[in-house]
Amino acid sequence: DAMNAFAAGTKPESCVVAITRGLRDKLNRHEIQGVMAHEMSHIYNRDVLYMTFAGVMMGTIVIISEILRRTFFYGSMGRRSSNDKGGTGQLIMILLIVVMAVFAALLARMFYFSLSRKREYLADTMAVNFTHDPSALADAFQKIFGDDTIFDPGKMASAMCISMPKIKEKATYLFSTHPPIRERIDILRAMSEGTTYENYCKAYKQVKGVDDLPKFKNKK
Repeated sequence: DAMNAFAAGTKPESCVVAITRGLRDKLNRHEIQGVMAHEMSHIYNRDVLYMTFAGVMMGTIVIISEILRRTFFYGSMGRRSSNDKGGTGQLIMILLIVVMAVFAALLARMFYFSLSRKREYLADTMAVNFTHDPSALADAFQKIFGDDTIFDPGKMASAMCISMPKIKEKATYLFSTHPPIRERIDILRAMSEGTTYENYCKAYKQVKGVDDLPKFKNKK
């Protein structure tokens, strides 16, 4: 009964788009069209494959960092001696390596989540470019935002949904795979000059106060 949608698959010819019963029943035709355009944008941009690769890279960094941390920390326990004159220096080096390993894993996770949020913004702007109707997607987001139905499809599936599902555990923004939905609505509402990517970037800068979306050249 929750209102949500997602795209799945790594190849355009074998991808699927799914919407929940709640979204189908509560949105009108134009709003569903906006949601479907957003999900089709993920397929067009190969976002599932892109984020899968990014997730593998993040996991690799986390695993290597954990191996380094455990190796240097536990390995030093057996070698360190209270009579060793270099014990203090060795301990400092070990602590630095452990700290760097922990921060590397943390930064990898933050980068992954930031990348995921950027792909959502790009899917929003391409959906508007497909439909030429930013208000339809904004209205859909407005209804999704007001839906309090608990929906926990799991971490992997949650990352694919058009909006972060309402679950009991609420993640902070830095560790969220989705931008704030209220912010996405404001950007779409601010698109008064047209539905091009450039106009979306202007609205994005107007709402967020930053200009950090990728730059694309218009094709003639």
